[in-house]
Amino acid sequence: MKKIYTLLAIIFVSTALFNKINAQVPDIIQNIESVSNAGEPEAEYSLVGLDLFSTHNKQSQKQVKLKSAQAELELLDSIIYVETYEGTIYGGDKKVWEYDADGNRTYYNWYYWSTETNSWKGRQRLDSIFNDNGNLSLIISDKWNSETGQWESGNKTEWEYNAEGDLILYVNYLWSNDTEEWEWNSKTESTHTYTEDNDHVIISITHYYNNETGEWTLHHRNEIIYDSNGNRTLYNASLPDSATNTWVFKAGSFKYEYLYDEQGNQTLASYYTWDGETNQWKGRNNLTESSYDVHGNATLVIIKKWDESLNQWVNSSKSEYSYNETGLRLQSITSEWDNTNGDWINVSKTEYSFNENGDSTGVIEYEWDNEDSVWVNSWQHEIIYDAHGNLIQLILLQVDTASTELHVSAKEEFTYNGDNKQILMEYSSLNENGQLVVFIKQETAYDANGNVILETNYMLDEQSGEFIKTDDSEYIYNESGDKLIEESSSYYYDGIPFVYKTNYYYSIHSFTSVIDLETNSPVVYPNPFNDQLSFQLNKNYKHIAFELFNSQGQRVMSKRVLYSETISVASLASGVYFYQLLLDNKTHRGKLIKK
Repeated sequence: MKKIYTLLAIIFVSTALFNKINAQVPDIIQNIESVSNAGEPEAEYSLVGLDLFSTHNKQSQKQVKLKSAQAELELLDSIIYVETYEGTIYGGDKKVWEYDADGNRTYYNWYYWSTETNSWKGRQRLDSIFNDNGNLSLIISDKWNSETGQWESGNKTEWEYNAEGDLILYVNYLWSNDTEEWEWNSKTESTHTYTEDNDHVIISITHYYNNETGEWTLHHRNEIIYDSNGNRTLYNASLPDSATNTWVFKAGSFKYEYLYDEQGNQTLASYYTWDGETNQWKGRNNLTESSYDVHGNATLVIIKKWDESLNQWVNSSKSEYSYNETGLRLQSITSEWDNTNGDWINVSKTEYSFNENGDSTGVIEYEWDNEDSVWVNSWQHEIIYDAHGNLIQLILLQVDTASTELHVSAKEEFTYNGDNKQILMEYSSLNENGQLVVFIKQETAYDANGNVILETNYMLDEQSGEFIKTDDSEYIYNESGDKLIEESSSYYYDGIPFVYKTNYYYSIHSFTSVIDLETNSPVVYPNPFNDQLSFQLNKNYKHIAFELFNSQGQRVMSKRVLYSETISVASLASGVYFYQLLLDNKTHRGKLIKK
C-alpha cells in the first residue's frame, strides 16, 4: 500500500505540473511587514488598501475628473467552520467582518471553539478606520482574556500619509492596565524621494519608547529603493552608533539586492548580513542569477551559495530551459557544480511535448550516467486527450532495472459528461502480481449551473475486492449558483465520519466607488472572461495595482499592472470575482465573471 501512495503522489504532482507549466505567479502586494531588531521582515498579514513600503511614484499634475457612484454588492460577512465527530464539536473557527461605505473591511472578529466550555472564545479582534483615499489610518487590536471571558485592549496602530499617498508615519501603542491609557511603544518616520530616473527612495527610521525615561530611542534605519517600474532593488537596515552619532552597518544589519533587465524580469536576487568580526557583508541563503528570452521565459537560473572560507558566492546548481516559438517549455536540464573539476556536472533532464492546441502530451525524465556520460531514461508520462480536449489518460511509465525497458507503472483515466465535466477518475497501479489494478477512484456530481456539488473518493479493499468510501465533499450554493454557502468534508474511519463543515454568510452592502471619467472604455475586460484579462486605463497613472477576490472574499491575485496590459488568469476556476484597482491614491471596484 505504501507503494501505491508513493506512485499516487508522483502522478498527482505530475498532473498538477502539466496544468501549471505556463501559469503566471502573481506578485504579492498590499502587505504589512512587521520588523524585528534591525527591521528585517519576520511576519506579514494582508490588509486591503495598505502597502507599508508603498511604491507610489509622483502623480501627474494633470487634474483627473472623478465622480462617485453608489454600488451594491453581496459581500462575505462571516465564516463558521466546525469539526464534528458523532455529533460532538471538537474544533472550529468563526470569523466575522464589517465594511464601511467605501467597501473597506473595518471590523474583524476571530473566535475559536473551546471544547472545555463548548462555546466560542475570542482569538483576535480588529477595528479599522480608513481615510478618504482608502488608506488604512487606524487599527485597534484587542486580545481575549480567558479568565474574564471578555475582550481587552492590546495594541493600537496609526498611519499617516503625504499628499501622494505615501506612508510617512507609523505609530504603535500598547494598552496599559495600570494607567488605563494607550502608551507609546514604537514609531517609524519615513521620507520619500523620487530621482530624475523616477526611482523611489524611502528612508524609514524606527524609534522605541522608553517608559522609564519618557524618551524615544533610535532603533534602526531602513533604506528601500524601487525602480521606475515599481521593482524593489535595495532594502537594507543600519543601526545607530552612539560614538559617532551616525547610522552604520554592524551586527544585526542586513541587505537585500535585486537587479532587473529592460523587460522588468529579475536577473539577480541576493541577501546579506553584516559580520561584526570582519566588518563586512556575508552572503546568506542563496544568490540567484537568471536570464530570460524575449518572451520573458527563464532560460537560465544559476544558484550560488556563500563560501565561508573564500568569503564569496560560489556556484551550486544550474537550470537551463528551452522553449518553442509559442513559449511552451520543451526541455530543462539541471546541473550541479563540481568543486574538484571546476565545472558543471549534469544531473537530470526533462523533455516536454505538446499537441497543436498547446496541451502537454508527454514528459520524459532522464538521469545523467557519469560513467558512460550519457542520459538514461528513468520515467516518462504519456498524456492522451479526447476530441474535446479533455484529458482522458495520464500514463506513468518507469524503466525496469533488469531489462532497461519501459513498462506501465501507474495510470489515471478520466470520464466526462455531455458538458465536458469530469465525473469519474480512476487511478490504477501494479498489484503484488504485477497486474494493473484500479486502486482509487473519484466520482464527481454537478448542479445545473455546472458547480461541483459532490466529490466522493473510494479505495479498493484488496481482501474483499470491493471499493470502500474513504471521504466525500459536499458543496451548496445560492439560487443563482455564483456563491458557495456551505461546504463539508467527511472522512470515514470504520464507517464513522469525521466531518469538517464550513458555512459562508453574505449580505448586501452599499458603498461608494470611485470612477475615472477620462476612461471612456472598460477599465478591465472582457467580462465575462476566459483565460486573460486586459486593462485600458488613463496612462497618467504611475502606480496601478490590481487585486482580485473570489466570491468568498479571499484574495486570489494581487499584481502591479501597466495602464495597457493583458495578464493570464487561466489558473482561476469558473465563477464570480470582485476586483479592486488602486490607481495612485484612488480606488475603482467592480465585478467579473469567469466562464
